[in-house]
Amino acid sequence: METEYSKYWYLLFFKGIILIVLGLLVLLAPRGDSMAYALYFGIGFLFAGVFRIFHGYYSKNFLDSWKMTVSEGILDIIMGVIFLIHPVAVDSHLPDLWGIYAAIYGIIKVIAGMNDDEGKGLKYTIGAITIVLGILVYWHPAVTGIKVALWFASLLVIVGVLNIVLAFSIKD
Repeated sequence: METEYSKYWYLLFFKGIILIVLGLLVLLAPRGDSMAYALYFGIGFLFAGVFRIFHGYYSKNFLDSWKMTVSEGILDIIMGVIFLIHPVAVDSHLPDLWGIYAAIYGIIKVIAGMNDDEGKGLKYTIGAITIVLGILVYWHPAVTGIKVALWFASLLVIVGVLNIVLAFSIKD
């Protein structure tokens, strides 16, 4: 039986493919090529933002936190534009950007947890952890640098695979 949510399985599938490709591009980029990182992350944020906005819009009839999903998409698009328009500034302020982004994303997840009945605990946990990591990255930039780019690229690949798996699991 097809549910409202399963009608849009392909959005998760394409998002997963794009995340995997972007993650691999960053992993294969020459070490220290911050302009390439800014380009790949910018494109990744733009695509993820568009997919999140579509996901939020199409799920507004059955997902209480659809506005938070749209908010995540808008945040991603803003980050994508910053990364693409100001790659040199991104290079010198990468820890600040990652920290602020993670903290805002965490706050959005906590609010989404307040609005949804399903997955409330998981959203609170993800939100709290993301806020703490955002603050840590912002206040201790020595933790970041090239390692963050490589860690984030690996995360892109993992999240991409999980999106593809989720897409096929809701398709049926």
